[in-house]
Amino acid sequence: MKYRAAFELIDAGLIKAELGFPPLEGAKKEFFNAKVQEVGLRADKKKNSESFSTTATNSYTFTNTDVTSRIFKVQLDTKLVPFVSEKRYIDNLDESKIDNIGFFYKETVTGPESSARSIVKKIYFTKDTEAGKTLTVSYYASPVAYTDLDSYIDLPDQLIPSALHYTLGHFLALDGQLQIASGHRGLARQIEQEYVETISTREAKPDIIPPPLQDFL
Repeated sequence: MKYRAAFELIDAGLIKAELGFPPLEGAKKEFFNAKVQEVGLRADKKKNSESFSTTATNSYTFTNTDVTSRIFKVQLDTKLVPFVSEKRYIDNLDESKIDNIGFFYKETVTGPESSARSIVKKIYFTKDTEAGKTLTVSYYASPVAYTDLDSYIDLPDQLIPSALHYTLGHFLALDGQLQIASGHRGLARQIEQEYVETISTREAKPDIIPPPLQDFL
């Protein structure tokens, strides 16, 4: 579905709701795009990765625009690198005292407040990586953001109604129509949950498999 069609559906729902304020185009775009991002990250879990040729450094800057903090695998050549909390990272620590390398993710906002600000997304390691290796970072990607009315919504078709109902619920809640807003949010959650249950039917669920069988697998 294109954004144009989605906004037409939102308009139709808001006309029926008879809001006490005009739903401005900018607000519709911001609210709906935010809900697309939220639903996509929660339910769709689109995967992507970015690779780097390593140097003797402890940080790498992502160039992919869809990178999120939801990194599920970091591979350094044939070795998997575990996650560590940034709270346990110490600047300028003697690397001879660090036995195993680990990673954490960090975002930094750059640019003066008077102009457009940007977010720099980096992956950090507890010690410098060896040069000449291949670093591959796999993550759950954010949906493509809104560009224009004729761009397609970056969600599976089954999830688009969920984002629409979340948006309608948001507007209605702002207008004080809390009961109807709650109904829209409840329906949105139901659609989202049904989608998650549908795509997870063939996925392994190690948390419910007895421990010996987990070892065997």
